[in-house]
Order: sequence, then structure tokens, then C-alpha cells
Amino acid sequence: MNSVAATGGNSAASYFGQSSRSEYVFSTDPAGRTYLSRQLVPYPFHICRPHYVDQDPPGMATLYVQSCSAGLLQHDDLQTSVIAQHDAKIHFTTAAQTIVHSMDEGEAKQKIRIEAFPETLVEYFPESLILFPQSRLRSSIHITAHEGSSVVACEWFLLHDYSGGDGMFDRFESDLRVDRPNGDLLALDRFHVTGDMLKKSLPGVNGAYRAQGSFLVVSEQQAPESIVSAIRRSLAQVPGIYAGASILRNKSGAWARVLASDGLALRSAMIAAWTGTREVLTDLKPVPRRK
Repeated sequence: MNSVAATGGNSAASYFGQSSRSEYVFSTDPAGRTYLSRQLVPYPFHICRPHYVDQDPPGMATLYVQSCSAGLLQHDDLQTSVIAQHDAKIHFTTAAQTIVHSMDEGEAKQKIRIEAFPETLVEYFPESLILFPQSRLRSSIHITAHEGSSVVACEWFLLHDYSGGDGMFDRFESDLRVDRPNGDLLALDRFHVTGDMLKKSLPGVNGAYRAQGSFLVVSEQQAPESIVSAIRRSLAQVPGIYAGASILRNKSGAWARVLASDGLALRSAMIAAWTGTREVLTDLKPVPRRK
């Protein structure tokens, strides 16, 4: 989601929220080029046509999703469904960071649903969430990965007090689930963090790091050891972070968590992990997307 404006003060006061669901279905044409075969894009979602980027896998479509509502506000309940049909290759991203605004009541919800059919490559790579003081967000990412598919996904957040002070968000709840179509669980990660917890900078919790990201790869195209090694090599080149990567259960892919000193270091880390993974999965090095 693209946040087009940052407003000071308690900008979400008396706002009753949007409940909206967008849907994107990607298919391939006879030449193997991925295209958007179905779209449901109600307010506040907005998209332009898919882009095709040099040095991407042949036929890969890049889709930017934006928002017309300046970010996530109290009582928002926004859902996104991404379906990759057989052989589709997708880079699904946002045009800018998503602001989670201050709230005087309630919370915002953001739910992402991804289904990747066989022989697909799906990269869900949004820009970061920015948590404003007194913001509350419940985030859910549910991935159904068919056998033979490859899915790369991430979620990352950082903090910002627009008043120049040291105000903190109230809470952030994250739920990331990966399964097969029959319901077999491949990965499940849940955490609940509060601003007060991060502000204490406790050793063994976050220390001096206040920005955080999660990075996931589900794939049978390469040995998970190769994917983990590529992520570790890439992250080792990024200063200002504390990170770890490991193999998922059943050797279905790889997982990494990154703690960073600031948003710039975190963004560099997430791009590095994505770049290393793309090279292992496709033998191609991606070029940065224009944002």
C-alpha cells in the first residue's frame, strides 16, 4: 500500500474505516508472458498496468499497488488476494512505504492471501510499514504454495514520530502462514510486539535495534541449503543489522529475520536477501525497481 501523505496529530480521529477486498489473478499468454487476467480493485486500492523489467525472468510481470487513502487508518480492514496460475511469474510490490496512522480507538487490519500454482514464481515484496505513535495493526499473510511453485515473501516495519519526539506505536501483531492446498503446514510465524517493549531496548529482545523484517522463501527448485547460504552471504554485506537465516521444516525453503538500526539499513538488508534469493532461483540478478 502506498501512503501518499503523512499528517501530524491524531489524524485518524473519528474515522470509521474502510472494509475492502482487492483481487489479482495472473495467467500466461501463448508466448509465456504473464498478464493480469482478472482484477478487482475497489477503493482505496489503485494499480497501473503491469511492467516488464530487464533482467527479470522471461515474461515476469511487475505490479505496483497503491492506496488512495494515505495509508492505514483506525478500523480499516483491507484484504488482498493474489493468485498465480500455472507458469505465471510475478513481482508484486507497493509504490512506497505504508504509513499506519495514529489512532484514538480500534485498530487497523491488513490481510494478504497468496496462492501459487505449480511452476510459478511469486515475489511478494512490499515496501515497509511505518508505525506512527499510538498506531495498532494486525497483519496477516497466508500463502498456499502448490508443489512445484516458488514463493518469496517479506514483511518489515520501522518506527517514526512525526512530532520529532520519541512516541511509540501501541502494538503490532503479525501472523504469517504457509501451507499446501491440502492444508499441510509448511511454516507458521506469529509475534506480538508493543512500542513500550521496543523502547526498553532489552538485551535478548531487540537491544538497540528498533526496525525489523521477516523474509521467507518456499521453493523446491533449489536445495534449501543453497537458498540459506545465499541469504546469509547477502546479509553479511549489510552494516547496521543483526540477522539470522535457517531452513524451513521439511526442507521446504528458507526463513530469515532481520533486526536493523534504522530503516535504511533494514531496506538494504531486505533488498540484499531478495537479490541473493533471485540469483539462486533463476540465475538472474534483479535490477532495483523504480519507486
